[in-house]
Amino acid sequence: ESRGLGDVYKRQMVDAMKSAGLPADLSLTAGAYVCNDLYFALLDRGLTVGGEGVFVHVPTEDVVSAVDAAKGLEICLQTTLEG
Repeated sequence: ESRGLGDVYKRQMVDAMKSAGLPADLSLTAGAYVCNDLYFALLDRGLTVGGEGVFVHVPTEDVVSAVDAAKGLEICLQTTLEG
């Protein structure tokens, strides 16, 4: 069984990023082959050590600036730590 971060936390991350004016949404897939492989490897490792995880896809700079991407990742981390 894969253990990712709970749906409540994921929704809180998306809501917080949207409140900050950043584009964000939930997806049912981690993306292309490499993204999926990385995500499932991390989930497998989390099961081994008793951790949880979430895959955050950061789009390229033609979609969101590096500054906004960093801001979004910071919001995700804050949301997780405060939850």
